[in-house]
Parts: sequence; structure tokens; C-alpha cells
Amino acid sequence: MIKNLLLFFSCFLSFAIFGQTNTRLESEHSLLVNAENSLPKGLLLKNANSQISCLIMVELGFDENKLRDIATIQSKAGTIWSVLVSEENVSSFIKIPGILAIEPATRVNSMRLQMDSARTTLGVNNLHQGQNFGLPQAFTGKDVIVGIVDIGFQHRHPAFYANDSTTLRISRVWQQNHDGGTAPKGYSYGTEYIGKDEIFNDLDLHGSHGTHVAGIAAGSGIGSPNLKFKGVAPESELVFVSIKYYTQDLPGSALSDYIIANPAIIDAYKYIFDYAKSQGKPAVINLSWGMHTGPHDGTSLFDLATNSLVGEGLILVGAAGNYGQTPMHFEHNFSGDTVKTILIENQRLSYPQEQIYVDMWGSGNSVFSVSVHLMDTFGNIVYESPYVSTVENGTESFSHKTDSGLFTADFLITSNYLPNSKPNNTLWINNPNAKLYLVGVSITSPFSKLHAWNSGGVYRYTSGTFVNKHRTLDLTNTYKAGNTDYTVGENGGTSKSVISVGATAAKNFYVGIFNDTFNNAGYVSVGSIAPFSSRGPTADGRIKPDILAPGHDVAAPIYLQQYPGWAWNRLVAREGFQNDTFAYGVFSGTSMAAPQVTGVIALMLQANPLLTTFQINQILRKTALVDNATGTVPNNNAGWGKINAFEAVKEALRILGTKQVVQDQIRLLVYPNPSNNILHIESETDVISTIEMYSIDGKRVFYQNLTEPTFNTQISVEALITGVYFLKVNGQIHRILVD
Repeated sequence: MIKNLLLFFSCFLSFAIFGQTNTRLESEHSLLVNAENSLPKGLLLKNANSQISCLIMVELGFDENKLRDIATIQSKAGTIWSVLVSEENVSSFIKIPGILAIEPATRVNSMRLQMDSARTTLGVNNLHQGQNFGLPQAFTGKDVIVGIVDIGFQHRHPAFYANDSTTLRISRVWQQNHDGGTAPKGYSYGTEYIGKDEIFNDLDLHGSHGTHVAGIAAGSGIGSPNLKFKGVAPESELVFVSIKYYTQDLPGSALSDYIIANPAIIDAYKYIFDYAKSQGKPAVINLSWGMHTGPHDGTSLFDLATNSLVGEGLILVGAAGNYGQTPMHFEHNFSGDTVKTILIENQRLSYPQEQIYVDMWGSGNSVFSVSVHLMDTFGNIVYESPYVSTVENGTESFSHKTDSGLFTADFLITSNYLPNSKPNNTLWINNPNAKLYLVGVSITSPFSKLHAWNSGGVYRYTSGTFVNKHRTLDLTNTYKAGNTDYTVGENGGTSKSVISVGATAAKNFYVGIFNDTFNNAGYVSVGSIAPFSSRGPTADGRIKPDILAPGHDVAAPIYLQQYPGWAWNRLVAREGFQNDTFAYGVFSGTSMAAPQVTGVIALMLQANPLLTTFQINQILRKTALVDNATGTVPNNNAGWGKINAFEAVKEALRILGTKQVVQDQIRLLVYPNPSNNILHIESETDVISTIEMYSIDGKRVFYQNLTEPTFNTQISVEALITGVYFLKVNGQIHRILVD
């Protein structure tokens, strides 16, 4: 279609510019006439004021007054003028005598970015043609297992076939939501499908997310023009697990993610890794799923479980989250004071009642107290609960009857969460009328560093924020707002054993296949960090995300029968395959960025099957691309920079066969270096116990002996003067520059 339009434009433009008489031009008149009458709707580029930018050729001595009230002259270059024409004046504009030719700005002659730009940006195309680029072989994920833990898989999609279009690369599926069949050995729920015939018997009618994610990581591209939308590791073996995230009594929601999906995901990880071990293959698992219930410091039971699951050739990757523009995090350092904030469910007016789910965590061995209040839209408090302290475990519930229904507030208190000694208070709140009332909280503590996350609805998937003004109500003098820091999510963003991925924009414009729909996200610059990408640090101060990858406007397979109607303009390919119709579409999110990294790690594991998470992190950090968009790294927007697939695989090859463990030493990662604030120290196992720091003249300026060995800690160097120091960890020495 586009090719034909270009040919039409080329032929017609030649005629329009070189037409000999005004009479002839008025009969056909100009490119704009044809563009207006025959081009697909939306092809003419318009600015925010619905004006079309045009270049026109005018006769010598043309009277510009003829354009008055019809067009605006921008500039003149001889008889070639740049003008703006409002959409409503097009018909009058094309009839003005003396205009010899018109060339409007159109989607056809505007810049068009290729849909496979993500692979190009990563350097993956060169890896797929390895020997042509100085590598010993092609790297396509062969003999590596890529596990996708998600929902909404279309197992029959041609993207999951081998290049022969006959062999299905999905070796097994665990559908955790479908009981009635045979569960995997060792598990008591769901149904396991092995082999093509069994796998095709399962229908995963939970959307299209898993199909899209899997296609990015490892799709073959079959069913797209010239395999244009091929994934990163197109010859890998695939294992899918569809997450159990709801029950008959509890729908998918922030609450169900915590109490249902969390353990199911850990089961999925173990299931895939156990299978990989049985096959003698390395495996990398992608989770594009997240939540905000938990301490966000790597000590949740989920995160601790991941530490035990990973190992040589067993790698976990997670999406950082999509809250980079949402002030859903709240923090305050208490010293006997009280702070207030307003809790908002962002979609509050879309439901009969507002729900609010907030998870609050204090610092270790501290206590804080919370009171909830209901106020009208003028800021008058109509109800206030007693303060509830975290001094003891338990639950508290309060209610208040209003003309609109019952306001309720439930408190779930853990006085001392065992893995980190932190107090926790989780609030479930129901506001009966969001149009009439706002919910606020007052928090006080003698001493504590408090972090809180607002997930929105308790029993539905929405989102939440902390604010200090709402519409005409301004409480900025007495209430505190939230921020977008610490918004990397549990599951994919906070574990010390999960490689967390933020998103960049590989493109911001593409053409849909229906009615030549033009999708333009001009607010995002190509190469920039996607605005939605969640930010670090973790609550214990670690830099997150670890790495960036393309996650804005990514084309990949979709489950056409489960595809939402509002997104049909995002379809970019639709083809017949084996008596059915399949499609590719475009979505954005760190959900799309994470599988890019999962695919790259599959290529790294093909090169070096015994890589550990620690080694992969070192390689990704060493080879990452840094530019103006990332800024100086590491930082909590960009991590260590943008993933560089080609160099990462080369580095994986370079260290192939090197000794994995150095006798009497520990492998340490110390960053940032230089540093002027917090210095992070990481190892692969819980061996860090003694930390010392010496000035260049041999004086000891820091000493710490940990009561229990750890594999992650941090120290402050803020008080040290600028200069060179020597960091000694368990006897191992590192040179540190303090600036």
C-alpha cells in the first residue's frame, strides 16, 4: 500500500510542479487535492492546531493577500513558500489562482522508522549472522531454554515454530489456572501439557500479554513480512507457565498478586529450572509481572526465594515496572513529628466506590502509628480513626456511616518482619463516594524511615498516588505528596538475584495495517528513557534498574482472538497460517523491555552455558552503552546504561572456561567508583563479614564487622575527604576513588 502511494506521489508531484498552465492545474490542481480526496484518513500531517504544513510554488508577482484568512505564510524562498493551512480551509486554498503546485507534509514523506529497530538497536541482527561479524558461529539461542512466566499465551502462533514452520518450539506448558488435568510432578494444581498435541488442547484465554512477551524474547517472526518481527533468541526452546493469579472468590488484583500469584510464580521458576536441569541445558526465565506489596529491599519471602533458585546457567529477569510518572511512593524520616498525605485511587471515578491498598514499611526495629481520616472536598474532616501502632501484631478495623454508604479502613500490622526486623502496616480502605470524599492518613513515629506504596484498588487492578492537593483543594502547607522514586516493583525490580530491566524508546512512530493508521508518540524521543519506566533505588539503597532495553512501541506476536478492540490500530501484520489467522501488534512497557534482555541472556548462555547472575550483571554493566539519555551511570533511572547485545555475547565468549571460583577469595562488585556518597558492595554468596577502609597513608578510616555474613551491603564515604582509598573486604583489597 505504502509503496503504491509513494509511486503515486512521485508521478503526481512531477506533474504538479512542472504543469504548464493554471487551467490544467485547476482541473487536477495539486497534490493537496488528491491527498485530500483520495489518501487514507489521517495521512495529512496536522499540528496541534489542526493546520497542515505545505510548500507551495507561486507565480512571479503572486499577491500574498490572496492567502489572507485562508493560510499563514511561514517563510519565502523565491517562489517557494512555506505556509500553514487550517484543515477547514483546504477546499478554498486549493482553488486560489496563481498557486502552481502544492506539496503538503504527509505521513508518506515524513520519517519512517523500521519496526525491527529494537533488534538493530541491541545489535542482535549481527549476532544472528555471527560469522559475518567476526564471531565463531551464529547466536540464536539454540540449546537454551527460555521460560516465560505470564498469562495470555497463544500456543499455536507461528512465532513459536521453528524455521521449518512445522516444528513447535514450545516443549511444555504448565497452565496453573486449569485444574482437571494432570499437574506437574510435585505440584497439586494446574495442568501440565507436553508435546504439540497436548499443548494445542489448552486455551489460555487471559489476554495477549504472554504471547507478546514470549515473541519479543524468542519469536521466530513467522507470519510477519520477511520475518521482520523476529525475536531476540528465535531458535531457543520455550517453556510457558500461565500464572495462577485469581480464584473464584478473589479476582485479579493487588491483593491476589500478593497472596495467590507470588507463590505460584516461585513454583513456576522452580518448575522451569528443574526441567532445564533434567535436559542439561541452561535456562533464562522472564517475568513481566509486578506488584508493590512488600518491603522493596530484597528481603521479601519472594525475593529471598529467588536467591536460592538461581545458579550456574539459571537466570531470572524481571520488568522494573511502569510507574516512572506516577507518584505512588511516599517517604518520610520521622523524629517525633507527624506527617499527613492524601491517598488516591487514580481510577476512582470509574467505579461506584473508591478502593485504596497501601503498604507501609518503617525502618528496622522502629515503631510508627497511622490514623485514617475522611474529608470532604473542602478539606473538612468528617471522620478520623484512632491511631494504630505497629508495636504489636494484629488487625484493626474502623468504619463510619455516611449518606453515601459505609467508609471502612482495615489495618494489618506486622510489628517485626522477620527477614529485616521492619514494622509493616497494610491498609485496605473503602471510600463510598469518591465524588464527595477524599481519604487522608496521618503518620507519626519517634524515629523511623518510612516507605509506603499505593497500589490503588484492593480487589481490582488499578493504580494509586499520594497527593497534597486535588482539584481545587490545596493542602500543600499541611500535607505531603508522594514521588516517583523507589517505584521499581516487587517480583521484577527488587530481588538481588533478578536482573531488573527499565525501558527505552527504540521508535516513536509506526503505521498500523488497518486504514493505514498512523501512531505517533512524538512526546518520546528515540533513544530516550521511556517516561513510564520505574525508578530506583530499592529501599535498602541498591541501584535499580540494572539495565535498559527497548520497551516503547515494540512489535511482537499477539493473540488476535484475545486482542482488545481499542488496540486494533496497533496491529502491524496479519497473516494466514495453518488454516487460521495470526497477527503482530505493538505495545509499550517494561514488560516489553525485560524480554529483550531475556533474549540477549539466552544468546549469552549459548556462548557460555555456565554463566551466573553475578557474572551476567558484570558483563551487562561492563558492556552497556552510555549516552546523553542515560547520563552518568550508574543511576536510578538508567541503571548501568543500555544493553549492548553484541558486546555482551563477545564478553561471555571471552570468559568461557575461566575458573569460576578464585581460591580463598570472593568475587566482589563495588560501585560506584568513584563515589562521594554511598558505596555498594556485592558478592555472589553470603560471605561479606568484615569491611575496612584505609587512606593512602595507611590509616584505617572505616571498620565494620557484620554480625551475620551477607552478600550485599553498603557503606557511606560522604565524610571522607577527596582522594584514593583502599577498601578491604574479607582481606580482599579494592582501590576506591572518593570524589
